[in-house]
Amino acid sequence: MKLRAGVLLLWLAGACAGQTLGVLSKAYQAKPTAANRAALARFAAAHARDGQGGLAQLALAYGDVQAAKGAAAGAAGAGAAEAARKAAKAVPALADYALFLEAQALRSADAALAAERAMQVVALPGLSPMDGQALQSAAWALLGAGDAEGAVRVLQPNVGLLAGPTGGVLLGRALRGAQQLGAAALQFQRVYFEYPLSSEAGEAATAMAQLRLQLGSGFPPPLAQDILGRARKLISGGLGKRAVQELNEAIPELGGPEGDVARVLVGVARYFENENQAAVNYLRGLRVGSDEADAERLYYVVQGLRRLEQFDEAAAVVEEMRGRHKGAEFTMRALVALADAHLVRNEPERFVPLYGACAQLFPKEERGAYCDWKVTWQAYMTQRAGAARRLEEHVERFPASAKAGAALYFLGRLREQAGEYGVARAFYEGIVARFPNSYYSVQAEMRLADGKVKQARAAAVTVQYVRGLGRAASGGTKPDFAVDAATRTRVERARLLEQAGLSEWAEGELRFGAKNGGKGAALAKELAEMAARRGQHATAVRGIKALAPGYLGWELSEAPTAFWKLAFPLPYREALAAEGAERGIDPNLLAALIRQESEFDPRAVSRAKAMGLTQIRPATGRDLSRKLKLGRFTVGMLYQPEINVRMGAYYLRWLLSGLDDRYEAALAAYNAGKTRAVRWLDWFGHDLEQAEFIECIPFTETREYIQIVLRNADVYRRLYGGGPVAAGGE
Repeated sequence: MKLRAGVLLLWLAGACAGQTLGVLSKAYQAKPTAANRAALARFAAAHARDGQGGLAQLALAYGDVQAAKGAAAGAAGAGAAEAARKAAKAVPALADYALFLEAQALRSADAALAAERAMQVVALPGLSPMDGQALQSAAWALLGAGDAEGAVRVLQPNVGLLAGPTGGVLLGRALRGAQQLGAAALQFQRVYFEYPLSSEAGEAATAMAQLRLQLGSGFPPPLAQDILGRARKLISGGLGKRAVQELNEAIPELGGPEGDVARVLVGVARYFENENQAAVNYLRGLRVGSDEADAERLYYVVQGLRRLEQFDEAAAVVEEMRGRHKGAEFTMRALVALADAHLVRNEPERFVPLYGACAQLFPKEERGAYCDWKVTWQAYMTQRAGAARRLEEHVERFPASAKAGAALYFLGRLREQAGEYGVARAFYEGIVARFPNSYYSVQAEMRLADGKVKQARAAAVTVQYVRGLGRAASGGTKPDFAVDAATRTRVERARLLEQAGLSEWAEGELRFGAKNGGKGAALAKELAEMAARRGQHATAVRGIKALAPGYLGWELSEAPTAFWKLAFPLPYREALAAEGAERGIDPNLLAALIRQESEFDPRAVSRAKAMGLTQIRPATGRDLSRKLKLGRFTVGMLYQPEINVRMGAYYLRWLLSGLDDRYEAALAAYNAGKTRAVRWLDWFGHDLEQAEFIECIPFTETREYIQIVLRNADVYRRLYGGGPVAAGGE
């Protein structure tokens, strides 16, 4: 109780002074000059008696340690160690952080004492985010002092704290130094096989080669599954040629099913290197005895033929798989891959039978639900007899599927078109209750506002039918923002760290708490509030997504409005309003698009090199700059929020003007390109209602992108006001 009161007093004392401390701390971290250190030290001295001095000492120690990394060994060690000791005494609630910093500062001057301080962190009661780092710090200090056996002694009882390849290499070095060569070989093998894409894998390979010479026949042979696992990771990481080389070296030593898989993976690697014809030829000529390996072999034959657009041959191989490997996962994947290829080409006569076979053979798999929906949707779009029953069967078989809300919505539309407004109302109300904050709940709300549906009484039988469908995937768990003891401790510690200008540690404390018994919703809100105060809205959004992953399944009334505004922030509001007014675009839609594109990170850069809030590529930006008469274009302009918003709004208006002013089509073009959006309108018809057009889009990413942006726009409207986004075609 005394500790909690002390922490509270520190936090209250820092409510005003903390901002100054944070500024001084961040200035020293960004630019570790003598002047910046002196300013922080003066603050610590001036606040020695009000508790803020302890946080300032912690900030000093942190800054000194960071500065020492770029200077001569031990350059800031003495000052950092002294500051850390003062911080531990003044702010016992953060003793683990202070001890860790002291250990870091002492490593070059007194390795034994550094290791002792680091292990004190691990020995403290409760779990700390610093436990793993402190353990590694202790071991590195001991290794640096030549005490490998001491490093082994601290590492082995706490091996669970060693995460990732860095910890594995550290333990391997310690074991090797302690002459436990067999155990060291196993550790290096673990890094080499489990983390082949890491920089540590190279060190592990070198160490393994040296240990193989030392141990001779005593060197532990790698397991076949480890060899195959490494090859798969190399292939997926874009290192297929290296995988082929290693597999060819290993194949003579592998027998049975493992050898079969290795030979198949040689062809898989060629496929991933885009050597499609070579991959097909190799895999077709390969003969393996293992059913699992043969199913994988045939699957990649199908994939290679698909890329080569040899669809008849691919279909023949799929039929072969259905006969020889009826229940294999690779058969399911082959059916979906070939069906998707025909879906993109708008060939229903070919994709419907393939999806149908998938749904029939794999009714309990997630892909089975996906396949069933494709067949169901095609029945709806072609107005085939029994379409309504197909929709009912889908939602009955897959009540938790991603398309359950869609099935209910289109059941409502069918009933509405038949004049059964009470039945339609029951379906729409069921969607709103089961799938809050979803695209189809937005559409259902719009239909419920229609005069005839609004005036009808929900059909009781249909209400019971919807209620009896079972739990929806997005619902069932109510948010809990209550702060229990474990959560309170994390929040208080994070606030102190934030006051000290140690924002990364503050966020780490909250994330660690969410994984170790804390209340995720409360911790997410705290993290988002901290980030928002710093103007880091993207960090706030990402924090909520990570710590409260089910938040979109909550009703808006179930969480504080402040929480929702953190999850759906509205910075640059004036720019959005101005550009929306000038371009005739709902500002809520612009905000919704930005949230999906960049999460309001003005420095965001995508894999495709799109930049800024609305994710404009440099070539597009140059063209837009000329049209908007912004002067000489530079890439840096894309990072300026107001300019980027102006470009994004102009570009979206241009797309709207060329696509019948349909938001759904313009968003499809924004995500997948205007050429595709025009093609889809021509394929599926310009008279489709919005939800129908979106469901027809063959790209899952684009389809979900449009639904998310339109859903986001509705949330923004409810939080900040404004009219609904236009529904598009009816």
